[in-house]
Parts: sequence; C-alpha cells; structure tokens
Amino acid sequence: MIRVETAGLKACTTIVAVLCASNAFAQAPDTVLVNGRVLTVDAQFSTREALAIRDGKILALGSSAEMRKLAGPRSRVIDLQGRTVIPGLIDSHLHAIRAAETFATEVNWIGAPTLADALGRIRDAARTMKPGAWLIVAGGWNVQQFKENRRPTQAELVAAAPNNPVYIQLGYGWAMLTPVALKALNISSDADVPGGGRLEKDASGKPTGAISGGQGAIIALFDKLPKPTFDEQVTGTKAFFRELNRLGLTGVVDPATSRREDDRIGLTCAACHTGQIHYQGIDVRFDGGPAMTDLKKLELATGLSIAYTLYVPFRFQRFADRVLGTEAGKADRDALKQNLSAIGKFLVDWQNTYDDTIKHKQTWRSSPVNSNGN
Repeated sequence: MIRVETAGLKACTTIVAVLCASNAFAQAPDTVLVNGRVLTVDAQFSTREALAIRDGKILALGSSAEMRKLAGPRSRVIDLQGRTVIPGLIDSHLHAIRAAETFATEVNWIGAPTLADALGRIRDAARTMKPGAWLIVAGGWNVQQFKENRRPTQAELVAAAPNNPVYIQLGYGWAMLTPVALKALNISSDADVPGGGRLEKDASGKPTGAISGGQGAIIALFDKLPKPTFDEQVTGTKAFFRELNRLGLTGVVDPATSRREDDRIGLTCAACHTGQIHYQGIDVRFDGGPAMTDLKKLELATGLSIAYTLYVPFRFQRFADRVLGTEAGKADRDALKQNLSAIGKFLVDWQNTYDDTIKHKQTWRSSPVNSNGN
C-alpha cells in the first residue's frame, strides 16, 4: 500500500499544468499510478485517471499520458487496470495500541460468517499453538455476523479445544470460559468472579460457563488472563498495523484510556524502531485518557505525539530534520524543542480548562430546580 499526503489532492486537481512547468518536477516521481479512478475528494469530488507521487506526497494528477511523461527511468509505474484510488482512511476511535499488543496471540473472529467457521478457528489455533496455551477471543465479533445468530456454548468450545483454556469475550458484558479456563482462574462461584460479575446458570441451576456483568467486571476478568511476552507484543503490533494499512487506514485516533497505556506507547515505539512498521504507514493520535502524560495527549502534523517527538531521540531528530533541515545546529534544535514544550503546555492548559467547563456543566445539569424553574 502506498501512503500519500492527501492534502495535495485539492491543489493538484486545479493546477496540474502549472506544476508540470515548475521546479516540482526537477526530479522524477518515485511512483506513477495510471489507468485508474483517482477520487480526489475535492470540492467537486472530481475523478482523475492517474497521479504521480514523490517522497510520499502527490505531485500531480491528470491523464495517464500526462503522468507517464513525468516518469523517469527509476520511477515505478503501476497500471491500476481500472482500480480505484482513495485518500487514506482515518478511524476516529480505535484502541489500536491496546489491540495490537495481543494481536499475535489471540484468535481472531473478525469476518467469520458463521459460528461454525469461528469454532474452526479455535480448533486450528489449538493445533498450532503450544499445548495448554490460552485461546482468547477478546471481542471483535458480534452475534449478528454469524449465520446461526447466536453465541457459542461451552460444550462447543470444549469440543474445539478440549485441552486448552478458552476465553471468548463479547463486548464488555459477557464472556464464555471452558472448564479448563475457569479452573486456571480459580473461579467456581460468584464470589470468585472479580468486579461483581456473576456466573450464569441454566434452568437446572448448573453453571453454563458464561460470566456476565458490567464493564468493570469484564475488564477485571480479562486482566486475570495471562499476558503476551514483550516479544509477542512487538510481533503483534507490527502485524496489527500492517493489517490496518492493508485495509486502507493511514491514521487512527486512539482514546488511550487504559491505565497501562504509557507502557503500550513504549511498546509501539519499540516496534516502530525496528523499521517493520512506521508512522508514515499509520499515524496514531493519542486523544486523552487518564494514563496519558500531558504531552502525550497532543499531536503534531507528522502524526506523532509531542511526547514521542520530544523524548524519543530518533523521533525528534527526524522531526527537526524535516522542520529545520538536516544542516541545523544544536542551538536551533534546542530552541525547537523548547517551542514544542511551550506548545504542549499551552494545549494542556486549554484541555484542563475544557475539562473543568464540562465538569461544571454536568454539575449544573444535576442541580435541582426550584418551583420557578430556575
């Protein structure tokens, strides 16, 4: 997947001729896409046939013939054969960091058309994973996606993986565990279920293996499960972001509400540092959350949080190179870092003012009214 900065689309649709005559094409594009349908998402939602890209930015849009003329001997020319090109998608609420850390060790039910297919994935995982390994489906599915239109039973899970502890979670209100899993977690009565959850029982009073409760109960239950190793988390993070990229996502807004989000941010940075994934592929914005330090709430145009940019050396170096140029000296770089800190403090102060305003509004709404309606 090729990521480009879509902000260039609007400009390119109206000034292709000017650009072609400018110094923008002193160097040939890295990639040229031809014979396609390029959706510009400009004011007219116009469509073009081809585009040229260099350094991750759109240089020009036009006909296939026009874009071929821009190609140099080293340009990669891709014939789209009528396929459609769209700007990268941005998911405005995705717990990407949290989901990524377990992506390599969980069983994925996303897209399973039937419950039988989903159970088959449990069966396959039981064969390929280590003996006795936990098989965990931590959400990402719903009953309506299955042709059977129902949840799995404990007996079905036992039949699929008789020797593995199996945990299946639906949203934040229900989970099904096999006997092996319940035993491993020392759960035999409601008193053993964390967070006020309860064991569901059938008509005869026998536990079904299901646990229900509020969000706090299910989160507390999930927290009792074994966690992936650091290496497994890094592997999962790489795989998860590659999957997002494959599906056309180039950005996500991560609510970052977990108390362990600071650790996860470090994990993602470790995965990023390997070069296997990078934020030119997926930009992550951290949007609030009690576990976030002040600066981690904020985003730069690069798609990296200010915290990343300030405190991860190779991130700041890359950012400073882009803003100041690679020849910039230490004094200029130190000044840039101070300015970033000042911006961060300003935005955090604004966020705190906003939070206080919302809190005051909620208090006002809950206040009783007098007989005059005031």
